[in-house]
Amino acid sequence: MNARLNISKRPNQLEDYKRILGGKNVSSRHLVYLTKYYDLRENKSKSIHLHLIKWYDIYHTIDESNTQLSQELKSYLKDENMEESKNFTYSDVTALKTITGTIRKMNEVLDNITEYYDRKIGSLVKGSSPRSTGMKDEFYVAYQYFEHPPN
Repeated sequence: MNARLNISKRPNQLEDYKRILGGKNVSSRHLVYLTKYYDLRENKSKSIHLHLIKWYDIYHTIDESNTQLSQELKSYLKDENMEESKNFTYSDVTALKTITGTIRKMNEVLDNITEYYDRKIGSLVKGSSPRSTGMKDEFYVAYQYFEHPPN
């Protein structure tokens, strides 16, 4: 399989699905929320059972006894790096200890090539650095914004 899925959830998507399920005349309602990474979702509905499943779980459910189609899905999940647990390992935590120093080094390199790229593709937005040098509020953001060079 060479297809790439680019699926993103839209605002209130799960609530919309719950509303649709709520209108069905069935004795048992189940909603499956399937994601690449763990994404905690709360379910306040008493009549709908919400199942949070990762592609990792699907990958490890498929074994030799499954059909060829299932084997193809398993191969695709591996190709898309969805067969691994997304939990932190000891080496991940160790790497986090040095991330701010690594980011400072990356910033130094990027700062040294800014003038070259300004001439080639346009100026960077002026002001504070668009790169964070530390972990803040439990997330890390790096972005870049380019202006078109004057004609």
